[in-house]
Amino acid sequence: MESPELSIVTDRLILRPWRESDAGSLYKYASDPEIGLAAGWPPHTSVEGSLEVIRTVFSAPETYAVVLRETGEPVGSAGIMSGEGLHSAEMKADEGEIGYWIGRPYWGRGLIPEAVECLLRRCFEDLGMSAVWCGYYEGNVKSRRVMDKCGFRFHYTEEGNTSPLGDIRTEHFMRITKEEWQERKKVHEYGIKRLAENDIPKMRELFRSTVLCVNSRDYTDEECEDWASCGDSPEHWKDLLSENDFFAALDGVGNIIGFSSMNAGGHLHSLFVHKDWQGKGVGPMLLSEAERLAMEYGAEKVTSEVSITARPFFERHGYRAVKEQKAKANRMYLTNYVMEKPCGIRILPVKDDKKRYMDLLLVGDEQESMIDRYLERGEMYVMSDMSETPAAVAVVTDEGDGVLELKNIAVDPRFHRKGYGREMIEYLCRHYRGRFRVLTAGTGDSRKTMSFYMNCGFTWSHTVEDFFVKNYDHPIIEEGKVLKDMVYFRRNI
Repeated sequence: MESPELSIVTDRLILRPWRESDAGSLYKYASDPEIGLAAGWPPHTSVEGSLEVIRTVFSAPETYAVVLRETGEPVGSAGIMSGEGLHSAEMKADEGEIGYWIGRPYWGRGLIPEAVECLLRRCFEDLGMSAVWCGYYEGNVKSRRVMDKCGFRFHYTEEGNTSPLGDIRTEHFMRITKEEWQERKKVHEYGIKRLAENDIPKMRELFRSTVLCVNSRDYTDEECEDWASCGDSPEHWKDLLSENDFFAALDGVGNIIGFSSMNAGGHLHSLFVHKDWQGKGVGPMLLSEAERLAMEYGAEKVTSEVSITARPFFERHGYRAVKEQKAKANRMYLTNYVMEKPCGIRILPVKDDKKRYMDLLLVGDEQESMIDRYLERGEMYVMSDMSETPAAVAVVTDEGDGVLELKNIAVDPRFHRKGYGREMIEYLCRHYRGRFRVLTAGTGDSRKTMSFYMNCGFTWSHTVEDFFVKNYDHPIIEEGKVLKDMVYFRRNI
């Protein structure tokens, strides 16, 4: 008795082995010169030739027809190669490579990223691979875009490679490890998801309600209505989705509570947060994800056209206004600002000689003997700018039962009001998501610092009375007030 063929089902696709009856569909799409030439193989010239490819090349294990669930038609191919089929000298025995293509009518719809995400899961969870590679020839921007969307990172370039067509090309290789995939998967499972065409109705609804309810404090009713009408066309949203990576923040039951975007040029087209979720840390989380994508793309800076309403938010996160302008919404021209921020900030762990950052640590906790209590047992991170100047530090400790405590967070005064403190907290939440339930932070009864934590999505937890009186050898004063009690805040990771 034959075993049933393996099929992988997604929202819009079925990935299954190729069948001889698929020859007509294969020829229909693979005969397009734009498809094969970019990937380095010759266009198909007949249905019979396509049938031969199905019987030979496409009969290899883990080679799948990309089939539309809606129509049942194969419109592309995707597969996993391993063993002798790998064509990169740096690939190891327990690593694989994913290849793919899709017919021209289906470009820009996010179908291949949807297929590749499933194949990555198969590589890591079913086939036990430690890393997966993808290669693309110089100039094949569409293929590179798929890799970026799916979390691959550039690894190296080979020049002078001979393609199957016999010409000499430059080939770039990208890779994602199992650990990187697991970390990325955690982010998306805990409140961030990529958006596709089936999300357009929810995006339209959130966009319209946010403009009418939130932006109304800075624009007239007529201006808001004109702006909101820009989202009425589903085709407009499809165009935006094809040109940008859109992603959403989700609440605990999977509802979209905000969304943003990024493209390969570092332009942030949209950032909207539901009116009921304003001021709860959703915006910083979305902005952090957008900036992470910009850095993955290799952008030198993030640019955005920002409303009057959003300008203070972006300024708090290190953006500067380049110019004020009148931008056309639908019929009307509305005031907004072109803003930008360099992409050169890096956050790295500090494994040894932690005290070399003592001057900065003392900004966050002004008694060295108190820092000594947690510094060595804690995990420390430093944020640096493009000149390698330390801009911020943080120390966290494992307090057991899934609780991670932020013992120290400090930003060099030269870098204040750039959003670096918020960015550090967002980084810690992403980094430890899946390993801890809660991030806690204690601070004095200071309006400024308590507001900072609440703006970063924290809520009050409890108070430890007389903490500063009992543990510090001198009065701790903030905003002209002698601190007495430690106020704890918490945020779910």
